[in-house]
Amino acid sequence: MNTELQKIDAYLASHGFQKKSYLDLSKGSKSRSLVNDTTAEAYCYDDVPTHFLRIKTASADAILLKESLYFIEFKSMLSCNRDAKKYEIIKQNLFIKLGESLLLLNKYLNPSAGVSGNFKKYFIIVVNPIKSPTTALVGSMVGLSKGAYNPTLFHTIFDKYRQCVNGSPTFYDDVMIWNNINFTVEISKLR
Repeated sequence: MNTELQKIDAYLASHGFQKKSYLDLSKGSKSRSLVNDTTAEAYCYDDVPTHFLRIKTASADAILLKESLYFIEFKSMLSCNRDAKKYEIIKQNLFIKLGESLLLLNKYLNPSAGVSGNFKKYFIIVVNPIKSPTTALVGSMVGLSKGAYNPTLFHTIFDKYRQCVNGSPTFYDDVMIWNNINFTVEISKLR
């Protein structure tokens, strides 16, 4: 693990945060899990904001610390079936989570853990495929969730979070969309 990320790990552990299973981290509002992986190696990032703030923020579901930092957001797309308006709400919610997760990290967690933030940061969105998309953007999310990768569609959705200034990423090194079916295989590849 990266030395700076070891400090974040030690800070979270010393303040009572415990690593949870992906099965638990992916539970939605109806207590249904998006993935069945029982590996416990990530912290619940939804719990971190209340440690620093008295308001609820829209943060990622999990934070995984390896050689790089990975935010993970589990998002069921089932409610989007035949409803473009619900999809737009979910998409906007994802944009807020991308921003607020990073803000919380840079403004509160990094300084509290005594790190400069000199590590790679990734945001992973784990979705389940939906059956009948009604818009082109929903179609691109479905394609990505099934493992298809179309760089043009991908960049149009999340490109503002992948921009570089003078060769350095401004927000994230990458924003990825995974399907829940391949989650265990993909998460095991991360370093």
